[in-house]
Amino acid sequence: IASIRFGVSGTETSVVRCATGGEDVNDDGILDLVCQAETKVTGVSCTTTVLQVRALLRDGTPLFGQDEVNVVGCRR
Repeated sequence: IASIRFGVSGTETSVVRCATGGEDVNDDGILDLVCQAETKVTGVSCTTTVLQVRALLRDGTPLFGQDEVNVVGCRR
């Protein structure tokens, strides 16, 4: 959990806590790690279109993911 970086560049130390025990959020039968991030630290702005996550798995394998986002309720 300490290795998780999440935000616009995937280098932001924005994660403030993760749920213990996990949760199957996509109904695939596998527990997922669910974390909360400090929005201001993520670098998200009204024009952000992609967010990235980087981390190290328990065995040291690097993890990388990104997805498109649509920022709603943004105040410019």
